Amino acid sequence: MKKHIFISELREQYSLDTSVIEEIICFILWVSRKDLYLLDEINDSKKEMIESKVQKYAHGYPLAYIVKNKTFFGLDFFVNDAVLIPRDDTELLVQKTIETIEELQEAAYYFDIGTGSGCIPVSVFSQVQEKIKKVFLFEISEKALEVAKINVERLTPSPKYNFFCQDFHIFAHTFQNLEILKNTQIVITANLPYIKIHDIYLDKNVLDYEPTLALFWWRETWFELYEDFFKIILDLKTIGKLEKVTLLAEIGYDQF
Repeated sequence: MKKHIFISELREQYSLDTSVIEEIICFILWVSRKDLYLLDEINDSKKEMIESKVQKYAHGYPLAYIVKNKTFFGLDFFVNDAVLIPRDDTELLVQKTIETIEELQEAAYYFDIGTGSGCIPVSVFSQVQEKIKKVFLFEISEKALEVAKINVERLTPSPKYNFFCQDFHIFAHTFQNLEILKNTQIVITANLPYIKIHDIYLDKNVLDYEPTLALFWWRETWFELYEDFFKIILDLKTIGKLEKVTLLAEIGYDQF
């Protein structure tokens, strides 16, 4: 079938932008946008698969999950429904972390807590890897950590990475068993669940399809996880296990 006719039919039937349909077609056919423009026909054997994905998107399923990709901080990250889709707002945390590490007088140990897809640490590492001694990624979800490992291997492969599938509440125990030189710079980023369950600003597609574990903490203020983690860091400082530490975190606009 002629490509332009097929795209036109899908656009009219599902009321979607041509660009979305083209992105799905590129994913199914494993071709670039440039190659798609040169393509005249769509193989009939692929039409049903393409339309199925288009229909799924039209019913609210996130495009990033369909095409298994989300561009973040100039990098193309693999994503699936085990992880949150990287947000543009989180690039602010990445940029601030990069600036912080660049300003240090020495290389630092870098920890990322609640790593998800790995978009934060991978983006940071891509810019300042020479100023990072080791990277430690902590994620409670095994499936999410597998996604992070894929992105590390695809985008910034390095023996400096270390992966931990565990609840951050045992971070203090794990940290004290790591071979961390005393009086060394430590930089920590955290993107823990902090969204209020009935937040009216959340898109329905986020609520329906993105992992609940990465969004919500089922308690009273929805900030308890951060309170727990901040206490862990302060306790480590009190007993002299953390001396030079910078902690950067993403929180809600109304949680400070």
